[in-house]
Amino acid sequence: MNLNGILAASKDFYRAHKLEAWAKALPQSIKLNKEAEAALGRAKKLGLTQVLVFPDFRTQMTSITTVIAETALAPVPGIPVDPRFAKTYISDNWAKEPTGRVYQTSNGLVSREQGPYLLFYNLQLLPKQTVGKKGNQIAKIFKDENWDGFTSPELLIAQRFWREHATAQTVVLSFKELGKFYWVWVVDSGDKENCCAAFYGLQGVGMYGCKVGSANKQRGANVTIVIPLS
Repeated sequence: MNLNGILAASKDFYRAHKLEAWAKALPQSIKLNKEAEAALGRAKKLGLTQVLVFPDFRTQMTSITTVIAETALAPVPGIPVDPRFAKTYISDNWAKEPTGRVYQTSNGLVSREQGPYLLFYNLQLLPKQTVGKKGNQIAKIFKDENWDGFTSPELLIAQRFWREHATAQTVVLSFKELGKFYWVWVVDSGDKENCCAAFYGLQGVGMYGCKVGSANKQRGANVTIVIPLS
């Protein structure tokens, strides 16, 4: 895996979306230690084939307004907007009128707070044991499996990167593909009472604050692996 190529692509993406501070916070190159190599192997076994480099959590949250504007509200060039499917909703609660904010706490994010890190994920992969479960049930599953989840800013970045890099074939593939959405708990956004829940697809993204005791038969959760960079 060409990690330095991924590093360059991450920097280019951030600069293209007015996140220069994110690009500047990333290292010049990546070299993994033995512990990180082991985590990389685990990510591969889990099928986490997508990866980006992120700056520390504080840098992310300092720019969260720009992140929302650039990754959720701005249209994606090259993807046809179909009014039957297109939707965007950003809120930190479950209100009819969106607040324009995302729900995100700083609980349990030590591996993201000390500096930049690699994030391995797969937006199209929702483990079966997570689908239809309550948020607090999923939190226990993730703890037992020693999995990481997405934070709200990470998911916003990841879905936008995917949508922008979707092949022409994917974009025009079919009515079914254009109308498909993934429904997820954003596991590393929450606390014991509330969590961000989200949907994303080629036609848009939505986020809202949600009680962890609720469930949706379609909603699962994305697994991620966080690898801090020394």
